[in-house]
Amino acid sequence: MDGQIHTLNLCYFLNDLSPCGIKLKIRGKSCLNNVVYELVPTTTNTSSQTIQGASYCAGTEKLCPPGQSSLTGFTPNCYDAPTVGDQPIIDIVEYPGTFEFHCVLMSTIKNAAYKVTWKIGYTQVHQEELQIGQTVSKLKENSLFIPGRTVMGQNLTCSVQGRYLAGSSGKGKLWGAPQYSDPYFLGIQVSDVNGVPLQLQSFTMVLPESDYHQTITLRSTVPVRCTYSGFLPSMCKIEIAIRNDNSLDTSQPLKCRNENIEQLKLAKCKIILTPDNWSVSQTIAISATKDFKYDGERPRVIAFNMTDGPGRSIWDGYTPHSIHVRAFYKKCGGASCNCAVAARAGDDVIIVDRCNSLGDVKIWGANNKKAEFNLLRTRTLSVDDIISPNFKIFALNGGREYNIYFPHGTMIRAQLTGGGHAQFMNLWVKPSPSDFGKTEGMCGNFNMDKTDDLRFKNGSLFTGAGSKPNQRPKEFSKHWRVTEDESIYNGNVPRAARTYKQTYCSCIAATTPGAANVLDCNDNSDAVRCDQRGEDITQKNFEYSAGTTRKATPFTFDPDWEAPDLPWPTPSGWTKANATLFCENFIKKSKAFQHCKIPVQDDIDMCVEDIRLSDGVEFAMTALESFKEKCLSELTKEMNATIPGDAFCINECSGHGQCKNGECVCNPGYVSEDCSLSISTIPDVYFAPFCDVATEVCNTANVFGEGFINSSQITCSFQPAQINEGKLKVSGVKHSVEASYENFAEVKCHMAKSRTRRSTGAVNTPGQFAIGVTNNPGNQASPVILYIRYDSRCQACDTKTGECKVKAGMCLIEGNCYKEGDGHPDAQTSENRPTCRPEHSQSSWHVIEPKLWQTTTKKLTLE
Repeated sequence: MDGQIHTLNLCYFLNDLSPCGIKLKIRGKSCLNNVVYELVPTTTNTSSQTIQGASYCAGTEKLCPPGQSSLTGFTPNCYDAPTVGDQPIIDIVEYPGTFEFHCVLMSTIKNAAYKVTWKIGYTQVHQEELQIGQTVSKLKENSLFIPGRTVMGQNLTCSVQGRYLAGSSGKGKLWGAPQYSDPYFLGIQVSDVNGVPLQLQSFTMVLPESDYHQTITLRSTVPVRCTYSGFLPSMCKIEIAIRNDNSLDTSQPLKCRNENIEQLKLAKCKIILTPDNWSVSQTIAISATKDFKYDGERPRVIAFNMTDGPGRSIWDGYTPHSIHVRAFYKKCGGASCNCAVAARAGDDVIIVDRCNSLGDVKIWGANNKKAEFNLLRTRTLSVDDIISPNFKIFALNGGREYNIYFPHGTMIRAQLTGGGHAQFMNLWVKPSPSDFGKTEGMCGNFNMDKTDDLRFKNGSLFTGAGSKPNQRPKEFSKHWRVTEDESIYNGNVPRAARTYKQTYCSCIAATTPGAANVLDCNDNSDAVRCDQRGEDITQKNFEYSAGTTRKATPFTFDPDWEAPDLPWPTPSGWTKANATLFCENFIKKSKAFQHCKIPVQDDIDMCVEDIRLSDGVEFAMTALESFKEKCLSELTKEMNATIPGDAFCINECSGHGQCKNGECVCNPGYVSEDCSLSISTIPDVYFAPFCDVATEVCNTANVFGEGFINSSQITCSFQPAQINEGKLKVSGVKHSVEASYENFAEVKCHMAKSRTRRSTGAVNTPGQFAIGVTNNPGNQASPVILYIRYDSRCQACDTKTGECKVKAGMCLIEGNCYKEGDGHPDAQTSENRPTCRPEHSQSSWHVIEPKLWQTTTKKLTLE
């Protein structure tokens, strides 16, 4: 009837094995003797598949006959194309540490080429055209990956198509119809007593109360693989728990001595799959409980729950990162203080380091504060050029704070502290829910039981001297010390297999009518850190380590050192009572304490201990910052908590500003993120590492010091200099160049960007310069220090003497290195060519002057 609307099922023709594998509903409306169709987009999502690339076909054309093909697969213009005879077969082949699937062609012809397409479900994961004569296509383990979902529980297929080779007379060059393999199920195949395979799921069985029992068989179709080597081989496994599910039984439960009677008995409650037994079928016997009661038929479900061990594999779509956090300590007074942290995820390492003093390096021209100064460096290292997704470091508050984020959500927070020079750091580990019950070491087990935190590497509990609260567990601390060989301080990490994390998506509904929904998919996006802020510097200081670092920095390991037990009172007269009173007032009068009534005694005790060890209050701010961090952490976990904006500024704005919205608003005349600097501060410069033009681009000079202000006016000056009679002597024209503020302890001087009109000379040739820094052109500049650019191909420099000498057999001429006998590169001929002759001069060309005439002497004979 005209105008009548019908709902119709439209089939997706997926392949010969599934001619109507998925249906799409459309509507049709009768109109005279025709039907008008309301078509919908062909891309659709089902519960487990996404179909893309589909199109509508309309008309009277038919599929090309067998042995022919066309661009559309339909008539007209069908040409001869090879028909693949027998079905291809999928095999699995294991190799040491990996595996791959093979699609084996069972029949081929000589004058044809073949193409193999691999699909998981309906998603293509690999395609290749085989070489002539090749009959096997290989799908490697790392290709078993579909963004957004796991591949386990789906079918793997391969299809083969053929086309005639060029020169085949009368033959078309189009790919023929595909021939499909049988589906290969990826996962656990469960077979009932009749051998009928079922996917890993819950299913119902009925058993009489007799000696009769049934069996089910479980077998894995995919190897068990664990890519992380940090656990024992015995921990690489998949466990399948088998249990009774009584959810379908609505009748009154049967009891025996007030305990429910389970209606099914299982010969096994768990099976374990390992790399060695993954392909072995495991049989489980099931029997009905003989309860001697008229209980009728009671439905039961056998439920399978699969979990894997710490060395995970492809089974749930990803393999985890290997996570290490290492803190480094140096002596500070009578104690040891944190001075660095190294965090490892897989084969990547992020380091925040304040441990290394300048040591024996002679700082020519600097003031005498060098002994108090340690370099501040942040580094990201990897054995390849790929950083693990979402393994990041953010810098805050001018480099006084750093947050390191692991891919699974754990955060390491480092805050520079320890008095005016900020030589040490507070460290906090904020674990992810994924860490629950999985940690070990100095921070304990993270299992909500603090009584068992002092566990050794073998799992035994330390109960010796110092194991009680507020005591020093020296033996436990020594046990967890890292040896120099184990250290990742210089990024020395063994190469690990690249790990994959499940991709999660946020599906955001469109806000504008007619607009498409937003699909936001990212690795590791199941871990959301709302406190991620600051500047992402992960790639800023990236180094390719190839297993060892390019610039190893020495660190002194003393595995036997112990902090002394210092008595009260301190040398300056502090008593425990006076220290306790001071610390209580200092912390409890803070605005953070007024807003957050969490337990504070641990922080007061830490403050008192710091006074005993340092004989002063320079570390008191450390205890307050620790309390503020715990307070802020608790507040951010509350659903509707309001974070007070006046309580959580760094270092309490140094007493020179007001805390507003979490940031310091400095009083007039003060600047910096914590208002600790006067606007007229003259910076101190201590060190500018020498730069080797043979291996680096030396157009910037890193200058370390303190008192740098984050301002667009910060400027560097440099002029030629040299060491003469043990002193730094400057000469030539002083140039002003742009500088960029890196953090409170480092600026970069851009040698190629002069603020004067005069040329600053070549920026990547050897030279010696005196460098200074000023925060504002109107203020006094810092004292100058020596900066050297050298070329290691022909120079050897001594950091103690500040002298660079040309190596034997080499010349350094006009900023370039030459070997003995090398000629001038611009000489037109070899005759009389200026040449490097070190025995004559190592800094200029040697030229042999040509002779203008020749004198011949002959002996005359007179007759």
